[in-house]
Amino acid sequence: MHRDESAASIGASIAVRDRGQFAVGLDNLTDFVRAHRTGLLRIVAVPVHQGRTGQLWTVEIAREDGAPVATGRVRLQNVDLTPDAP
Repeated sequence: MHRDESAASIGASIAVRDRGQFAVGLDNLTDFVRAHRTGLLRIVAVPVHQGRTGQLWTVEIAREDGAPVATGRVRLQNVDLTPDAP
């Protein structure tokens, strides 16, 4: 399950797209609390820090009844969409 990295990457990329950048994952630490086999999950990604070159996000994943499934921390780097030409 890499839903936490996807949620953070999408949020981080949206946050920097007006600057002509996108975000790429550098580090992902996920702690799984319980197994989940069926039903929907609620995923909430929240920025902790959004800087010029990097971002840090926390992600909480829970079942429909609110029981936690996983919690994660994702560090991302902001990268230019079009690299500087030599």
